[in-house]
Amino acid sequence: MLKCGSAAHPLRRAQALRSLAAGNEQKLGRSFQGQVMGSIGARLRREREQREQYEKWRDMNDPARNWMLTFLFLSSVGISYWLGTYWPREPEQTSTLPLSKTRPPAHNIKLENMQAAWADFVKIVGKDNVSTDEDQISAHATSDWTTHKAGPDERSFCVVYPGSTEEVSEVMKICHQRKIPVSAYSGGTSIEGQFTPTRKGISIDFGRMDKVLALHEDDLDVVVQPAVGWEELNNELAEKGLFFPPDPGPGAMIGGMVGTGCSGTNAYRYGTMREWVLSLTVVMADGTILKTRQRPRKSSAGYDLTKLFIGSEGTLGLVTEATLKLTVKPESMSVAVCSFPSIRHAATCVSKVVGKGIPVAAVEILDDNQMKVINISKTTSRTWAEAPTLFFKFTGTPSGVKEQIAQVQALASQAGSKSFEFAKTETERDELWSARKEALWSTMSAKKEGDRVWTGDVAVPMSRLPQLIEETKADIQKSGLFASIVGHVGDGNFHTILLYNDAQRKKAEAVVSRMVKRAIELEGTVSGEHGVGLVKRDYLPHELGETTVDAMRQIKKAFDPLCLLNCDKVIRMQKPKSGEVKECCWTVPNQQHSSASWTFKLLHKQIFQNHRAIDECFCIIFTPKQLNRGSTIDKPPRYTFVQECCHCASNPADPLGLVASSSSLSMPLFTAQLHPGRALGFFTLGASLHDVLTRVKAEPQAFPKLEILYSRDQPVTEPVCVVLPQNGIRLRFDGPEQRLRLIEVIDFTKSHITFKDRDLVRPAGAAAPEVPGESSAGPTFRHIYHRLLGPTYAGEFIPPAASQGNGTYVLSYPGVAFNFSVPASVYSADKDVVSLLSASSSQIATSMAVFSGNSWAEVRPTLWTEVLPSVKVTSTIPRGKDVYPDEVSLIRLHGGGKIQLFRKWTTSSFWIILGETTPQDLVAELGPPNAIYRKNDQKMVIHKMRAASNTHGRPNVKDLGRPDESTDTDQSSMHTGSDESDNEAAVEDEGGDNASGECFYNYFYFGFDILMSTPEPPSILPPGETQVPDDIGNGIKTHAPDRLVATKLVLHGNIPGSYEFNRHRRCRWEISYLDDLVSDSGPVNSEMEFKTIENLMSRKWEGAYPTDKTQPRQGGMVLNRGWGDSPGSSCEFLGGWEESGARRPEANGDSTTTLYGFPGMVFEVLRNDYVNTLTVF
Repeated sequence: MLKCGSAAHPLRRAQALRSLAAGNEQKLGRSFQGQVMGSIGARLRREREQREQYEKWRDMNDPARNWMLTFLFLSSVGISYWLGTYWPREPEQTSTLPLSKTRPPAHNIKLENMQAAWADFVKIVGKDNVSTDEDQISAHATSDWTTHKAGPDERSFCVVYPGSTEEVSEVMKICHQRKIPVSAYSGGTSIEGQFTPTRKGISIDFGRMDKVLALHEDDLDVVVQPAVGWEELNNELAEKGLFFPPDPGPGAMIGGMVGTGCSGTNAYRYGTMREWVLSLTVVMADGTILKTRQRPRKSSAGYDLTKLFIGSEGTLGLVTEATLKLTVKPESMSVAVCSFPSIRHAATCVSKVVGKGIPVAAVEILDDNQMKVINISKTTSRTWAEAPTLFFKFTGTPSGVKEQIAQVQALASQAGSKSFEFAKTETERDELWSARKEALWSTMSAKKEGDRVWTGDVAVPMSRLPQLIEETKADIQKSGLFASIVGHVGDGNFHTILLYNDAQRKKAEAVVSRMVKRAIELEGTVSGEHGVGLVKRDYLPHELGETTVDAMRQIKKAFDPLCLLNCDKVIRMQKPKSGEVKECCWTVPNQQHSSASWTFKLLHKQIFQNHRAIDECFCIIFTPKQLNRGSTIDKPPRYTFVQECCHCASNPADPLGLVASSSSLSMPLFTAQLHPGRALGFFTLGASLHDVLTRVKAEPQAFPKLEILYSRDQPVTEPVCVVLPQNGIRLRFDGPEQRLRLIEVIDFTKSHITFKDRDLVRPAGAAAPEVPGESSAGPTFRHIYHRLLGPTYAGEFIPPAASQGNGTYVLSYPGVAFNFSVPASVYSADKDVVSLLSASSSQIATSMAVFSGNSWAEVRPTLWTEVLPSVKVTSTIPRGKDVYPDEVSLIRLHGGGKIQLFRKWTTSSFWIILGETTPQDLVAELGPPNAIYRKNDQKMVIHKMRAASNTHGRPNVKDLGRPDESTDTDQSSMHTGSDESDNEAAVEDEGGDNASGECFYNYFYFGFDILMSTPEPPSILPPGETQVPDDIGNGIKTHAPDRLVATKLVLHGNIPGSYEFNRHRRCRWEISYLDDLVSDSGPVNSEMEFKTIENLMSRKWEGAYPTDKTQPRQGGMVLNRGWGDSPGSSCEFLGGWEESGARRPEANGDSTTTLYGFPGMVFEVLRNDYVNTLTVF
């Protein structure tokens, strides 16, 4: 029996007590001992419960356990958020879309996605129309006109060239499916970065879509594709007495004109692009095709989507067709020019003219700087007064034009005009307007090496224009930069053409920013006609207010939810990245803005303790939420500091008052890398005359003057010389092939030439010229021989014509030679001439020649006859869609419609069989044509017969020599472009004579055109000739009478002085069936005089003529082709540059031609007796 006083374990004692209590409950009852035992048991139970509670609390406070719970909680939250992003959200209920609520575009530009897309594009447009060429991608990334360049990680993956609306739609469906961003490209002349890619993706070039689809003369409208140029369109419309008024810069195309809503000099009278577009066909971001309207002149049906797409810059949809309004060409036109003492006086004159309601067609202003640049550059034929000058254009009836001129002259005199001159003839009109036409080119000619051009564009109410121009001119002069001003003063729009280099870019940005700020403060706009693009997008909130821009953003989101089309243009669709400025930079001096002064002081005290004094300028971001133009500032606006304004630095005004001296406005140097035996820059040995002139023509700012020298008596056998006098370059081509054989640098002061990236003229470390842009007279002998090219074998001395004077020492290397003037008395074959010339630091080369060969002495005797190396020359103006096959070096005419064409770089040949060769055969052998024209297109009928019948059949042998003769000599070169960029579109024939689809395939690159028509029997073979072998391979006989086949071949001579000069490459041909009539004189070919060919042809065909015929050929028919009498004349094509010798050919010169016909052939002969064009049928 255990007792309470026992020292046993308390738990055991408690159990014993419980057992004792249970067993003796009846016995113990309510005794004191029972009560004690119950109390002890209760206390032990409470202790046990407290201990268990403590254990739980300790577990809850375990650190490892807390971290685990925290991790699980955060993971759950993150997964829930991620899943929530995929949950369908309620649509936005607001009418606008602020930038803060815009989600960044989610594009897929991964390499594997782009490569897969490339394969899809190839299936749609063909492999030749998808380019990944680096040059093409670079050309679609920026241009000389825009200030914004695409970064290396922004440029397009490829360039796609669709050919129709349907192809554009299919391309966009692929892009939409794969989330690939797209930038559009047509003419590439935009200024504000509209076609510059910002998110890689692809670039869509509309270059293949260059057709005029329909012309409705009665309705005065025309339907065109986006790559039709406004200049080419007006050339075509002129034949109908119509014209399209908007006239932006040269090279602009309809697609870009619609995208920017541009205008031009005619805007004062005719309005902007918006007033001349009736409807558009647009491909949306998902590939949907829509047409905005029909063709009525007015409509109030539904929303005006046409106006919405105009000016959208390719951000809402891609325009693939446009229906344009036309108007009747004015009966008479004249031009007047008047100068004034100041801009204010000129503006007063304009106000008076506008106030009187005189219906002038255009009013333009050029400031004094611009007039001075025009004089310095000599881009016009006269010298102008260097003062603010107004240019007026008048149109209407002859009497109405005279009345307008008289009224404007009187008002100009009242406004203080210093002079007034108006055109009395068409020649005077072109001369007076030339200064306005050449304004941009003349300023660009003032560029120094490394300079860029920033063309600014703002517009204000007309009454505010004088103030804006005067303040901008003062600001530019204070900045130390040079700029000229050109304005469409009739509608309050003006441009600044600003020159700057990389070191001056920030300064130029500040000048433009202040100009835009002034325009907005004067109730104007940030752009009158250039558009917004990338450069001016951050100015829009300040002009229109943020709510307006937010509404535009909502429209963009509705049309293009994935933000694929020209993303980042016009408005931002994503918040600025780190370091990128959200809004435009404003320069706000506090002494002019008291309400902003308080904010400046506050910010200065709190944030800008280390910056300059408050009374100087800062570049800031001005983002008032509800502050629009003209509102008052009740509370200080919110500012955010970006950086110090670059204009705050000390910029003393130009002490001369003009910012730049005349020497700094001189022509830029021609810059090129020397490749001995191969090229000088892009002038490549072996290049055709056609290619070189095409490239020179495309860069008038770099090559402002060009002279072509040739033998008038032997233009196809003697060399042709192209002189670029203002670049110090002379190029010599052989006569027969017209290939570049010799490149000469005749004036080193006008060139900057390098060899392996080392200056050819000035050694490394030599002092720079005192006058910027001025080059040394030439490289020294010591520099060439000891530093640049190294030693070579002994040179050649050419003595002077007389015994006294200086001779020429030729230092020759493989592929390049230098001339040095050496007195004849000093030179001796026994002397060490190299040491003698090396000893003198003043022995300067007078000229340099680049040729193909080991030395000049070896090459000289065979320079014009040696076969050129077999190196295929690339196109001078490359475009990814043009892949040229091997050239055609010679065409042999076998008679009976059998024509053999020989390749240039290979020994292969192929045949064209008139009446059998199909378009598929031609494309397979020659590639796609440069252009296709309908046969009845008036642009193609270049032989206008005086007594032509309405038939189009070929002349019958029996009819040769009749007085009323009719020869079908439709050819294709007169009004076609000389290069790929000038190709015009075929005018669609809706029935009429061309229901069969007859058309010309123009191969400018090969020098010939081919008429595709329904099959006809070929011409007969000459007497005594037999059929050529049957294994000629590519002729496919056709039994379908309506199938198109080749029925005529037009071969072009490209003869200097001819009306079509440089429209094609020169095509060389031989008449094989006359070989038996010649012995040692060689084959009858394109280099022979026609009198010899005529004699041999008459002898050959003598037996085929009736006995009563005295002349065995068709009588000559004279075609009067004067210089400049049509858009196809070469003098107009070369912009008035071309000269033969030192003068332009007379109107009755070589361009007057005569036709002579023989069976199967028609020769068009120049007055110098050379065949300009040969038509084979």
